[in-house]
Amino acid sequence: GTTTINLYLNGELLRESYVYFREYSKDKYILTYETDRLAYFLGEEAKVTLFAETFDQNPVEGINLRSSETGSSETVIVTTDKQGAADATITAARNQYGGAGRPYYMSAAFSTVGNDEVSQTVYVSFLVFQSNILIEHETNKDGSVTISSFEASREKAERELKQSKISYYSDKDIYT
Repeated sequence: GTTTINLYLNGELLRESYVYFREYSKDKYILTYETDRLAYFLGEEAKVTLFAETFDQNPVEGINLRSSETGSSETVIVTTDKQGAADATITAARNQYGGAGRPYYMSAAFSTVGNDEVSQTVYVSFLVFQSNILIEHETNKDGSVTISSFEASREKAERELKQSKISYYSDKDIYT
């Protein structure tokens, strides 16, 4: 059901809010994923395996998962097999928000599809290099500009990612 909460001051309506009530239902599955790599270059395909299992670790067959990729209008639906696994492919795309060519984290959401009113979602994230070269500049005190270039190193990035040391917009430590 629904109800409305109104806030009045001296008879004047200041704020109106709607509250929705519904029966709580806990998640039905545990959704997880694995990717073949942790970092990709633009245009490369990330091979993703999604897993659905019950809370007592039994795989769930027949779960439809719909993708919603950052910056993409393409939708893909995959279905889990007897092992509770479903394979999907995501193309590493350009960062739609810019980022000055720096690596960024791309995400794709995979949500359960069905007749239930409640869906569950797992977010697949990985690092994307927008270029294999990072060019940076620095303005010196005397007004001159120093330009530096660095070559991307997927191996360094993946090593740092495994140790969870890379910030959202990665710094040049992952370049050679």
